[in-house]
Amino acid sequence: MQKELVDAILALAPSVPAGSTMTFNSADGLGWTDPRGWKASFGMSAQDMPLKIRVYQSLVDSLVSRGKSPLVINVVYPDAPFYRMAEIKFEEVTVDSGQ
Repeated sequence: MQKELVDAILALAPSVPAGSTMTFNSADGLGWTDPRGWKASFGMSAQDMPLKIRVYQSLVDSLVSRGKSPLVINVVYPDAPFYRMAEIKFEEVTVDSGQ
């Protein structure tokens, strides 16, 4: 395991929510599944981890205050964070006018 990844784990570990487990995948790096239902991704670099954590928390605060629950919050690149909401599927509704 590379030292930079170990440093990133140590920097991110205190921010993992209670009841969640830190995860790793090669595409998004370190993260977790938040107890509120979304996947959080932070990358593999310890260099800007404090910034990523602040950006993540700001996004969470904003989304939660608006009653939104995303599927994904990604702060791998803190200058270009993003979140993805669930797709809304509309069903075709037929209205019977009674005539």
